[in-house]
Amino acid sequence: LYRLQGQWALATQTYELSIHISRELGDLRTEGHTLITISDTYRLRQHWCDAVEAGTASLRIFQQLGDRHGEGAALANLSRIYRWQGQ
Repeated sequence: LYRLQGQWALATQTYELSIHISRELGDLRTEGHTLITISDTYRLRQHWCDAVEAGTASLRIFQQLGDRHGEGAALANLSRIYRWQGQ
């Protein structure tokens, strides 16, 4: 909701809280999906380094889990970042 309203700081805080809770619970899958979302938020704000960092972290999580669907989503997210950068 915050992201759709352009409230980037609140969106980022909410995603960071989700990541924190996911880590406390040991829920890697939710953490991976949240990292994709936060990465996309950074992309929209043109914070390229943060976007790639979060996107790469999500990719590593899904690879660790053997989750091919999640891995595909993480790779698609990274490709959007690179495309927006003109790479």
